[in-house]
Amino acid sequence: MTYQGNYFEKGITSIPKNHEILQKCYLCGDQSDLDREHVIPKVIFRPNRPTNPIILKSCKRCNNNLKGKNEEYMVRAIQLTSFNEEAQKGFDKAINGFNKGQGLGIRGSLISKMQKGGLKTQEGVLLGTVNLLNINAKRMNDLIINIAKGLLVAHSLKLYDWSKYNVRIRFDQTVQDMFLINDPNFRDIINKSRFSQNWNGNFFYCGDFIEDGNISIWTMIFYNSHIATVSFYKKGRLRFKKESK
Repeated sequence: MTYQGNYFEKGITSIPKNHEILQKCYLCGDQSDLDREHVIPKVIFRPNRPTNPIILKSCKRCNNNLKGKNEEYMVRAIQLTSFNEEAQKGFDKAINGFNKGQGLGIRGSLISKMQKGGLKTQEGVLLGTVNLLNINAKRMNDLIINIAKGLLVAHSLKLYDWSKYNVRIRFDQTVQDMFLINDPNFRDIINKSRFSQNWNGNFFYCGDFIEDGNISIWTMIFYNSHIATVSFYKKGRLRFKKESK
């Protein structure tokens, strides 16, 4: 692992240009109408994009129906509800675009459902006033799950039949500027993960897989303020013992 300032990397993926995972859509396995796809949405990094993005291939159907329509919604919703300075700058730029008539669909689904509210700790200490939003959980979860799928494919160098996997996701909107990467307990999680990367606080992930990808867990932090954990496990591989009464 290397660390410099607000950036560190461990296990950065390098995908050979002719590798088989670049011959099919990483979401559905289709081989037609493929295009380059940034696994982590570029809109997260505007205006400063990473020099080593993770790029796979996706078909037009998945990109338009499953991913593209959700990307800006997810990022703008996170920016809108974050204390983070970079997130707020990103949303301010989006507002300028809205005022020029751009992204009217996103504006309608976000601005109309926004309200101000106080964010407090469990002890009742007021941290500040933030924008509260009734976020469309399905749109948010679908996009985050697709990012996690891309991370698993890129790092395992293997395509998956996702219909054979169960998925669990937890998305927390209340981290709010707790820079977990420097927290000892979280650092322990990072050190135990085979793969991790942080792009200047805009996006961080760590994760690993076992049994050739049959079980995999990925943790992502957006703008140091919103955290998501996605786990995949092949159907029939795990059995949870019921607690006795």
